[in-house]
Amino acid sequence: MNEILPGVFHWVTVHDHINMPVSSYYLDGPEGAVLVDPRVPDEGLDWFAGRTVPDHVFLTNRHHYRHSGEFVRAFGCRVWCHRDGLHEFTHGEEVTAFESGRKW
Repeated sequence: MNEILPGVFHWVTVHDHINMPVSSYYLDGPEGAVLVDPRVPDEGLDWFAGRTVPDHVFLTNRHHYRHSGEFVRAFGCRVWCHRDGLHEFTHGEEVTAFESGRKW
């Protein structure tokens, strides 16, 4: 887990389906905390103890749901994906649509 800017954390894990390293982010700012394309870090969910609880998970594309469900269960996050990618979620994942240029 690396803090690459104040309040911006980056980590890399190996994705079990593609066997490649992938990046995830936690951003903690004045409006709250969010996750981007999250996988559970090697430190586990305990790493988030004592930090601002993430309210939202943002997916940069429909294939990056990854471990979002674990974050939803642990923290009650709301998951967001661009409207054009919603067709990907057919296994009961709760994902909210956003559109470019619109406030969420």
